[in-house]
Amino acid sequence: TYLTPTLTAAMLYLFFDVNGTIACLDTVRGKGAEDVVLGQLAKRLKARWPKRSEGVQTSSLDLGEIQTYESYIKNEVVPRPANDEQTRKGGGLSSELSSQLKAERTAAIRANFWNDLRLSSLPSEECEFLRQGMEPRVKAAEQGMLVPAFKMLLKNLRKHQIPFSIVLSSFGHDTDEILDQVLQLDCQFRRGQRAHFEGDALVLDTASDAGQPTPSGTATIPLEQLKEHCLAVMQPDTVHAWTNDYNRWHLAGETCDFAKPFPDSIPTAHFWDDNHIYKQIVRPISGAEAQSVSRIHCVDMWEALGNEDYFWAHVQCSANR
Repeated sequence: TYLTPTLTAAMLYLFFDVNGTIACLDTVRGKGAEDVVLGQLAKRLKARWPKRSEGVQTSSLDLGEIQTYESYIKNEVVPRPANDEQTRKGGGLSSELSSQLKAERTAAIRANFWNDLRLSSLPSEECEFLRQGMEPRVKAAEQGMLVPAFKMLLKNLRKHQIPFSIVLSSFGHDTDEILDQVLQLDCQFRRGQRAHFEGDALVLDTASDAGQPTPSGTATIPLEQLKEHCLAVMQPDTVHAWTNDYNRWHLAGETCDFAKPFPDSIPTAHFWDDNHIYKQIVRPISGAEAQSVSRIHCVDMWEALGNEDYFWAHVQCSANR
């Protein structure tokens, strides 16, 4: 089924997180396709895993508590160093040590996942199903930095002549590279505004190539004006990039009040983020989360890599509600 006839001409305002949502290759951390797909499995797969002592498996028959494989790796295989000064103080790790830990955990997942899965509490039929699903998803991830399902969404929007604009909304500094990748997908795309959040305001870093002025005529847009700003600058075929304030969100306990702003009062706006299912990472500006719950999509990269219509189906379902 496709969008209802009454909505096919409605302008869509599409907001996307980047890594793990529309970008499946993590070049910053040196992750290849297999590492990315295994990482997605590790995030979503809950089971009882073989117990370990100081990272070494104690017995193939001795299983621990139910947890995701990602948590198991963090807690039992490659934990934070107990003698680290920041760990003792309960603070965050240095960026160097954090990067080292992430690399070690990625390597541990790659080296141990399939054997740990075989020894886990999951039925053998499910383990075999996951093993068979691995190869086609790795091949899909190897097609390029952008997920094939994201490219298919854009093709379907063109096919059904639905106007749309895109905002890449990320906590990281990876949006510029992804922005260039998206702009190359369609010759009609135009580079939009580059901006970042400071507190409760969007600060423009660059003017829009599309030549769209801001509603207030200034370089800073308070959140209460974000809807009007989006309606003004998110013209058809424009692609924008926002960097969100990670430090503010993290230091405030990663609560919704300081998460990625989403102008949900625009009835045809959608937001996709792979971490929203685990954390309060998207903040509906209206405060009425119930009205936007069907338009905030928790992305499962494992499913997205296995189904080219993954993102398109989200738009269809929301439009037909």
